[in-house]
This record gives sequence, C-alpha cells and structure tokens, in this order.
Amino acid sequence: MKGKINLARGPDKKPKTLFMALTIETLGRKKLSVILIAILVVAAWAGMILVSSWKARQHREAAEKALAENDLDQAQEQLTKYLQARPRDGNALLLAARTARRRGDLQAFEQHLKAYEQIQGPTPAGDLEKQLLQVQEGDLTAEESLKRRTSIDETNAGLILEALGQGNVLAVHLPQAIECLNQVMQKQPGNTLALYWRGRAWESWNQFEKALDDYEKALAFRPDFDRSGKRSDNMSYYTGVSRIIQGSF
Repeated sequence: MKGKINLARGPDKKPKTLFMALTIETLGRKKLSVILIAILVVAAWAGMILVSSWKARQHREAAEKALAENDLDQAQEQLTKYLQARPRDGNALLLAARTARRRGDLQAFEQHLKAYEQIQGPTPAGDLEKQLLQVQEGDLTAEESLKRRTSIDETNAGLILEALGQGNVLAVHLPQAIECLNQVMQKQPGNTLALYWRGRAWESWNQFEKALDDYEKALAFRPDFDRSGKRSDNMSYYTGVSRIIQGSF
C-alpha cells in the first residue's frame, strides 16, 4: 500500500521540478530583458543630454565669436538657439538683452531682460542696460554719471561710450557724439556700430567726406553684412553709403 502510494507520488516530482526550473529561467530572462531595456533607455537619454549640451556649447561659442567680430545679427541668432537649450542661464539672458539693445531690437531686449530679472532679480548689470537703452534712444539725463563711470569701469566703458555716442547723434549733440565714438574706436578699432554712428554724426554735421570714410570702413570690416538681404534697423551701412554718394540728404 505504502509502495503504491510512493510509486504514484514519485513520478510527480520530476515534472513539477522541471516546471519550476523553466518558470524561474523564464522569469530570469524577462528580468534580464527589462534590465537591458532600462540600461538602453538610460544610455539613450544620457546621449541626448550630451548631444544637447554639446550643441548648446557650440551656439554659445559661436555667439561669443560673432560678438568679438561685431556681428550682432549672428550673435543674436546663436544666443537665441543657446537659450532654447538653456533658458535659465542668467548670464546668457543678460548677454542676449545687451545684444538686442545694441541692435535696436527693443522687443527682444525687454523679453530677455525680463527673463533675466525673474531669475536673478534686480542687479547692477540689469540696471546699467536699462540706463544705456534710455541714453542710446536720445534721453541723456544720465549722461554725466555714465561718463564718470567710464573712468572706473573699464569692462563696460566701451558699451557706455557706444550708447552715449548714439544718443548724442540722435539728440544732435554732434561734437559730444564724435568725442564718445572716437574713444570707442580707440578701444575697439573694429567696432562697426561705432563707425556707423560716427558716420551719421559727420553726415549730420555736413562733413560728407568724413562720413563716407567711416561708412566705407564699416563696410570693409563687414563686407558680407548684406549677404542675407536683411539689415538691422540701426546698421544700414549700404543705405548710408548710397546716400552719401548720391548726395540725397
């Protein structure tokens, strides 16, 4: 009786053990597959981050190179692309605001400066940009304090003098404009924006040969300026040169 029972139960053990082994093996394979998929997902995600970081760095470097060459349009384009990847980079937002101001793009200036102040709060750098916008638009209320600052703030002296030169041209304070812009050119001989505004000052003063000389120098620094068919509002060099040549003032 006991033998029969043992014989009946004995054969059941092998299939049961085999089934359990197969189940464990299947579960192990599934677990391994899940782990491998997770690793691949993480690797792909990390790769995308690295590529995005590399592209962002390339745009930032291209913007800085363009600024060094006084190509404000290209700088603004590259900074816009950089900020798409790094929208909370305060330094880049301030640089984009400054570049937009120098280009005369007030909408972009306000947008970038607002984003900058939302992250950094009010700062002396942000306040300076607001002052420079006011000055370059012809409101010279802060002119004397800004002039004093140029003697102690070497970093921003060129930007301040550039804005003062532009504002004085618009206010028709031509000797003061030329004085400021001469100082910019001493510090930054390749500053095409300063050359353009000094040309405008000479033109307004009826010094047409000097105006033409500055316009042509600006074109010599940036012969490819009009390659895209676009002109910045405050840097229409070709228009300036043609007005001088045609004598249509």
